[in-house]
Amino acid sequence: MKRGSSVAFLGLLVVAMLVVVGCGGGDETTALTKAEFVKQANAACAEGKSEREKDFNEYVKTTDPSEVTKANQESLVDEIFKPPYEQSIEAIKSLGAPEGDEQQVEAITAAMEDGLKQAEAKPLVTLRTNVQFAKANALAVKYGLTDCVV
Repeated sequence: MKRGSSVAFLGLLVVAMLVVVGCGGGDETTALTKAEFVKQANAACAEGKSEREKDFNEYVKTTDPSEVTKANQESLVDEIFKPPYEQSIEAIKSLGAPEGDEQQVEAITAAMEDGLKQAEAKPLVTLRTNVQFAKANALAVKYGLTDCVV
């Protein structure tokens, strides 16, 4: 090849590479529709709820009620309730809110996190009521996340 041909070929190669890179997948992601989001978020919350129930039932089966202390009761929130609930929150966040619903979904997860903080602060109250989750529950139901209600 002559020098001019080599430069032209190299130039074409660079242009071709730029076109290929420019047309690559990039960061384009399509947001879920609200129906898809609700379905997947409800599934994640139902899985968390099922895990909490399974762990609690196992605890009840293996624990003598006459030997349960206040500390045992308090640990139920940290050991049985908290991990699956946090997983549900993270699953909802990872789905990415439907376009235009970002603020609503963020408000739901923020209320869920706030409810969890309140539950951790007063675990014995949490064992008797779900008042700490009233705001999260109301927002979740309004949006259609009925399986995310505590």
